[in-house]
Amino acid sequence: LIAERSFPWTRVFMDLENLLPEGVRVVTISPKLVGNHIELHLVTGAQSDEAKLKFLRTLETSRVFSHIRPVSETRPQHPGDPDRVYLELSAWYEAS
Repeated sequence: LIAERSFPWTRVFMDLENLLPEGVRVVTISPKLVGNHIELHLVTGAQSDEAKLKFLRTLETSRVFSHIRPVSETRPQHPGDPDRVYLELSAWYEAS
């Protein structure tokens, strides 16, 4: 982005907090200005496939996120990992 400080980090985290169901957490988030919109690259961890699907459904009905595109899904190899599935996705974010 032109100036990282101009990115509405607080608003993005508040919007995500309202959308994240129990058992889902954001692991990484990377914004990028693409044309005239903000594209977010997210990696989320979910404790179950049901929680992951609930998050995707909620994200798809959001007014601030659109063009949701799952990129990959992985299962952790470490037995002590609290997440059973990691979902990597991209989405457009409407900052207004």
